[in-house]
Amino acid sequence: MEDEPSLEYDTGGRWQCDECELVFEVYGIQNVDDVKRCPVCGSGKVWIIEEMMI
Repeated sequence: MEDEPSLEYDTGGRWQCDECELVFEVYGIQNVDDVKRCPVCGSGKVWIIEEMMI
């Protein structure tokens, strides 16, 4: 039986951008503070709504 694929890091979360109000999720990061910009508008005004362990 093959091993299940896994991420190197098991932290993720849901963020919201203050500029465009996009809610987005990021998985497989080492530290939630690594998310610095919105993937759509590029704004640095993002904040974490919910931290997740996957």
